[in-house]
Amino acid sequence: MFSRIGVRTGFTLVFTAVMLIMVLAIYWFLHFFVLDAYEQLIIDNSKKLNIELAEQIDLYLNDLNQLTKNFVSNQTLMENMRQLDRMNQELSMTEMLYFDRTFASHASYLLNYSEMNKSNVYIFGRQNRFKFAYGALPLQSNFESVQDDESFRERVTGRALLYFENHNTNGETDKPSISIIRAFSEVNGYILGFIEIQQDYSFLDKIADLGTSGDLYILDRNGEIVYPAHKLPDETVRLLREILRNGEEGYRTKDFLYTFYTSPESGLTTIVRHVTDQVFQPFYRLKNVTLTALVLVCGVSVLFIYFVTWQMTKPIRLLRARVLKFDLDNMKLFASHRSYNNEINLLNDAFQQMIDRLRRSMERELAANRAEMEARFSTLQAQIAPHFIHNVLYLISISAAEGRNQDVVNMCKRLSNMLRYMAESNHRIVTLADEMEYMMNYLTLIQYKYEDFIEIDIDVQQEAKTIPLPRLTIQPFVENAIKHAFNDSDPPWKITIICRAYERDWELIIEDNGAGMDVDKLHSLQSQISQLLTSHSFRSDSQDGTSGLGILNTVMRLKMLYADSLRFELDNGTSGGTRIHIRAALKPNRNETE
Repeated sequence: MFSRIGVRTGFTLVFTAVMLIMVLAIYWFLHFFVLDAYEQLIIDNSKKLNIELAEQIDLYLNDLNQLTKNFVSNQTLMENMRQLDRMNQELSMTEMLYFDRTFASHASYLLNYSEMNKSNVYIFGRQNRFKFAYGALPLQSNFESVQDDESFRERVTGRALLYFENHNTNGETDKPSISIIRAFSEVNGYILGFIEIQQDYSFLDKIADLGTSGDLYILDRNGEIVYPAHKLPDETVRLLREILRNGEEGYRTKDFLYTFYTSPESGLTTIVRHVTDQVFQPFYRLKNVTLTALVLVCGVSVLFIYFVTWQMTKPIRLLRARVLKFDLDNMKLFASHRSYNNEINLLNDAFQQMIDRLRRSMERELAANRAEMEARFSTLQAQIAPHFIHNVLYLISISAAEGRNQDVVNMCKRLSNMLRYMAESNHRIVTLADEMEYMMNYLTLIQYKYEDFIEIDIDVQQEAKTIPLPRLTIQPFVENAIKHAFNDSDPPWKITIICRAYERDWELIIEDNGAGMDVDKLHSLQSQISQLLTSHSFRSDSQDGTSGLGILNTVMRLKMLYADSLRFELDNGTSGGTRIHIRAALKPNRNETE
């Protein structure tokens, strides 16, 4: 299919494929590398925002905490608390008014000299025997909400207690508040009372106003929602707690991106939520613009390349049309007139010179091949004939010595026919019928030697008798079986020759029931045969004697006749013996009879 694609179309398709791969590669790079880098940048910036928010909250809580320290470290106020604690009876109105004015004076003084002047101050005597409230914020004290907690005294002793009151901690709260509670403690740990500094959520609302950047959530050490003050859905609360458990730098859902930071000082965790589409909108816009520009550039480039290649290949198409009009009888590219296109004229001259050189080279090559084939056939036949004649003459001499005159006459006649067959040099390619007639003479001589110890089974299809073969194709294989395969096996020895012709090819099978070939020798021959079938030259390094050389010579001659269609298999049979399977096309590749 691809072989029929023209240069113009092929070049355009290749260029289009390259551009498409480049677009896909850029998209892949943007989607995986740039998007990851952009997402990491968003996470890093959001993490910095978390840290800044956490630091602001810590500073705010530190100011509140410092304010409680100022109260409990005031010596006059501590003396008033000791005086209050020593009164075991109920306070009179005069005493209550005295302490109210005293504590109000201290509270006003300490608040006015701090940045937390808009705070509520509550002072509680031991066992709630006295309660003082100062401040204008419309809030309820949180002390009474936490004093019944069994771990309250342990938590508040020696340090401040941070408490947040909102709809997430108490569903009935109308106005959220932040309280820091600290104990008035003696050196020995005796608690005189408690002070509570309370503020509303106005400061948290201020720092949590991120505009379009996202939303802020604040959680305490126990995973309770501190901010926002309104009641959050249970699903949102579970998600925020899952983010804390996973501990990922950036937690991404379908619609939102979350980042968090836990303050080591206050233990509060700030979680910032960004809308995914809003955060990644600049990246998506950049990606879409980039891909659109790339597609447009690729489209224009493909059209340009198509036009350029059409112009470039136009002279080639004209030349091809003229090349198709000439043959060996007329090796002229242009029979009528020369083209106005200078490129075509240059190509025509170059092709014409090439064809002239090719014709001369072909004539020399044909002459050299013909001489080479003559020399090869003569050499190969000379290698086979002396070896065989020696064996037959030795057999005749034995028969003459034993007085078997009629056998001598018959063997001489058979040998004469065989020598005549081998000496007919004008016909190097013969038919299978000729080969089988020669083999009958050969096998008859063999049977004179082995008598009943050898059995011959020949099955040749009638349609196969016209198959062309190099002279002496079958004999080397049969001779190899007789000489080697039967040495290590008991008679009767059997040689089978089968030949079949099919619609497009033919096959020849020669097998015996001997001991089979030695494995090393078999592998050596298989390797050399494979080299013969896959290369144009061969140099035998066989150490297997004349039988192995005879097989290789026969394979070489078959290859010269059938070239690429030849299939040759040599192997030991499954039940013993050696099996040779030859298969080739019905029509030879080369006319070697000429």
